[in-house]
Amino acid sequence: MTTRRARAADVCFGVGGAALLSAALLRWVRRGPGATLRGHDLIDTVARLAHHAQVGRPLVIAVTIGWYCVPAAGAMAWVVVGFSRPKRIYGRLVTALSAASTTTAVALLGTRLHWTNVSFGAYAAIIGTVLLLAGTTIDH
Repeated sequence: MTTRRARAADVCFGVGGAALLSAALLRWVRRGPGATLRGHDLIDTVARLAHHAQVGRPLVIAVTIGWYCVPAAGAMAWVVVGFSRPKRIYGRLVTALSAASTTTAVALLGTRLHWTNVSFGAYAAIIGTVLLLAGTTIDH
């Protein structure tokens, strides 16, 4: 038997996962280099620009891994809803991955591009992460 709290947690995880997945399809850069790019093309351009600007490799690696983990966490959130409960360890692990990857990707891109150039993709990732955090805590 499912309670209202369990259903609310499932909805938060489902919608949060959708927001994280959609972040890969939305624009992350409002203007400047990369403003018309999405997905792999955006991250490749950021890595290329960072390489030419002699920015350290750890920064490029962190942005790349962080950005790719955002939609992966969204997909895993849907798997958690399908096979487990958000309050269990799997839901907490997915939430931790989402929080770490979203924080890394948004913070590094925001500091490199300036915060006024951050666009809808970053906001979708932040909203998705907040929904996963809510879903993990609601079902207790």
